[in-house]
Amino acid sequence: MNKEKWFKKAGMNLLIVVFSPLIIIGLIIVGIYSLFDLPKSKKKYKRSRYYADIKRKFSSSVTNSYEYRFYDSAVKRGLPIEYHKQESNGLEFFIYEGTLFLFSDFYEFYYSEEKSAWMVGWYSDEEEFLSDHFASLVSKLDTNYGYPVKVLVEKEMFNESKPEISSLPDSLFLIGCYEQAFNEDDLRIRMVIPQNTMELYQLMAQEPNLCGTFELSQDSETIKWKLDNILFDLSVGKRDCYIGAYKPGNVITEKEITYWHPVLEDIFCEVCRIGKSGNISVLRSFFGGGAVMYSGPKNECPYWPPKKHWFSKYYYIEAE
Repeated sequence: MNKEKWFKKAGMNLLIVVFSPLIIIGLIIVGIYSLFDLPKSKKKYKRSRYYADIKRKFSSSVTNSYEYRFYDSAVKRGLPIEYHKQESNGLEFFIYEGTLFLFSDFYEFYYSEEKSAWMVGWYSDEEEFLSDHFASLVSKLDTNYGYPVKVLVEKEMFNESKPEISSLPDSLFLIGCYEQAFNEDDLRIRMVIPQNTMELYQLMAQEPNLCGTFELSQDSETIKWKLDNILFDLSVGKRDCYIGAYKPGNVITEKEITYWHPVLEDIFCEVCRIGKSGNISVLRSFFGGGAVMYSGPKNECPYWPPKKHWFSKYYYIEAE
């Protein structure tokens, strides 16, 4: 056997021996978490209007589906939609203000200069939108309803390289997020993209419904934002941004709750979701990390009113 190959195999076997216990422990932790979390998610889903009206069976992914996210919010907001689910293939769509809207079944949307065409993508696969994918989506409709058809797409799916948003295909309808679809204010916020922390600070100062107090550091690199009983650190980078949430205190008692890295296109929207008057954010802190559970209108928050939770602490930040 080649000596170099022998060393490589021995090294791989050693890595497997060393990291196997860690992998097993990680799987056990994930399993325990799922054991506690899945029944809660199922209970929440069974109480939703989407389940009551559409009758879609519960699965671990249904609460993240575009259809569920849109429908529950639309009903709560009293949006005058005519919602359909086809028995033949399970396709869901809705009619709103004289337009039939389909839900996207792709993860990203971008312009290919090489092909001079708009493309949709699923991880490593891609397809032209106008010549292939849109026609395929429309063909799934059992009936010609006589309305123009558009595909509903969240802005976070969209790569804003070239060309500009104004050159998007007419068959695509861009929204800020499914929970606030057709809310003009949400889309306006999504379109504002600060290029540095100073510009984010200026946008925050100009936003009339933003709550809390904030100040810009002397080097213009960080914003300190006090909202309710939580302190946020904000910064804007060239590729991604930073939001950190802390429980205020002195050097010893100050506690980090969680942090995350929104992309540049979403940072101002994230700030407004957290701090816009009438909104609430729910942060979860647990051993080894933290997470943002919800940010948005308080009357739509699935974690309100507060409850006691095992193995973690929840923080409720109200913007008022």
